[in-house]
Amino acid sequence: MSEAVHNYMGQHQQKQFNEVKIELADFVSCICGVANSLDIDMAKEFESMYSNNCHVCHKAPCECTFSEVVSVKS
Repeated sequence: MSEAVHNYMGQHQQKQFNEVKIELADFVSCICGVANSLDIDMAKEFESMYSNNCHVCHKAPCECTFSEVVSVKS
C-alpha cells in the first residue's frame, strides 16, 4: 500500500492510482479478515466511531479535503 501511494505521489498517473485502489482493497480485505477471526463486529465499531458523523468536519458524508485529514492529530 505504502509503495503504491508513494509511486502515485511522485507522478500522479492514472495507472499508479489504479494500483493504489487495488492495494487499498487488499489491505481492507486483510483487516476485515483479522476482525472476523477475532469476532469483531466492524459495522458496530464504525457506527460507534462515527455516531456524530465525521470526527473532523462533522458532516455526513464527509467533506474533508486530504490536507485537512492529514493535519488532524489522532
